[in-house]
Amino acid sequence: MVSGIARVINHNRLSALSNLYYSYFCLFILNCCRVFVFVISGSVLFNKSYSFGQKIRWLGLLAKTRRNQRMMRLAAAIMAKSNVVEPVIIDIGANVGLFTTAFMAAAKPPKLVLAIEPSNYVFAILRIVTRKMDRVRCRKLALSNESGEV
Repeated sequence: MVSGIARVINHNRLSALSNLYYSYFCLFILNCCRVFVFVISGSVLFNKSYSFGQKIRWLGLLAKTRRNQRMMRLAAAIMAKSNVVEPVIIDIGANVGLFTTAFMAAAKPPKLVLAIEPSNYVFAILRIVTRKMDRVRCRKLALSNESGEV
């Protein structure tokens, strides 16, 4: 397929700069499709137990999570006060992963972040937000001092 694209580009006699922009555009589209497929497959969008309004709110929450960086300074301050070289962070009630991503973006990143979230609704967003962070482990658990089922 790449050779077919190259032939079309050469046939149209685009400049080298145009070829570069075209290549970046193709990579951008492929990455967008990959993210979209991941969002659809791991989300609440095809779950029939959620209403249409809940699905729209879920998409809005996902979009807002991508832009939200309000925890960055707090996580950096916590990491700066730590004596441990590579600490392990446990984010209990991780929700959509604001603290998790903030700790991973710190100047001194932790060895591991264990993000624990029991809600199906926001756990799907947590998995999407942390999918490329190899030092993050997400668990869909509810923690308590008693055994039971929720």
